[in-house]
Amino acid sequence: MHQLIERAELHDMSKAITTPHDGPQTIVISGAPGTGKSTLAVQVAHRCSNHFPDGQLYLNLLGTTPERPPMTSTEAAEALLEMLGPRPGQQMVTPERAGTLVRDILSDRQLLIVLDDAASVGQVRPLLPLGSRTTVVLTSRTRLASLPGTHLVTLGSLSTQAAVALLRTMLTDGRIERDPLAVARLIHLCGHLALPLRITAARLAARPSWSVSDMVDRLADEDRRLDELRVEDLDLRAILGVSLRALRDVDDEQQSVRRTFYALGQLPTNQIDLTTVAGLLGQPRTVAEAAIEQLVDLNLVESPTPGRYHLNPLIKLLTLQQ
Repeated sequence: MHQLIERAELHDMSKAITTPHDGPQTIVISGAPGTGKSTLAVQVAHRCSNHFPDGQLYLNLLGTTPERPPMTSTEAAEALLEMLGPRPGQQMVTPERAGTLVRDILSDRQLLIVLDDAASVGQVRPLLPLGSRTTVVLTSRTRLASLPGTHLVTLGSLSTQAAVALLRTMLTDGRIERDPLAVARLIHLCGHLALPLRITAARLAARPSWSVSDMVDRLADEDRRLDELRVEDLDLRAILGVSLRALRDVDDEQQSVRRTFYALGQLPTNQIDLTTVAGLLGQPRTVAEAAIEQLVDLNLVESPTPGRYHLNPLIKLLTLQQ
């Protein structure tokens, strides 16, 4: 379901990847669940393929796959070794040697490697850099900002224009054009996020007799909205739930982060300022800021400007149904 949509980030990333540079290069695409990180990584890899004569590799690190543990660094290195093919005098690879061997093999190759859905810095740091002429595109729900020499790209929600363009790639039978008001409402109910829009479009494509208004009616009920955002192996509730489970697993020192997140869900508005957060917690502004900024780093909360925050309505809805 990697439908092509033109995002400004695609142009910027393509330019960064294809501009000559010395040494390895790592690009990190981060964003909230459902923002289209994996799709963007695949798109940019396809667009830049001619600049990598030794080819491209793709590996899903399973960082947030429901009911699956993330790959370890060693498992990821072994998977890359298998994709790179037989080696002269091939021997069993020990966990301690796997990452080093991958880097040795890639030292004279020019590849683009997509490492999709990284769980944490600790998972990918032992793998990097993957060869001096290799470009790595990482996707993750966390920012991974501490990785050295990275170009950071943070994805947010889609503009209305981009959301309409995405729907049109999947529904070419005129339903998008026939009811622009219903389309606008659909985009709003999907939180302007790429994944729920793809899910709703896939459901409409499978039901030619449904209008866009029919889909809007099904999403209008908040109690069933997340249940409606599911098709085949894509389940938005399960995908969002991975991030919430990780938040529940934080240690005692991080309790304020979890408490802040669920408190935000109780607010009547999705637009939040720091004073409101401090009042919710009954804590000084410095404590409140530290907690909510960690949620920003986890891409569970957006911060369009310093001291101002936004909670996506679909993420908020999930906090209310826990």
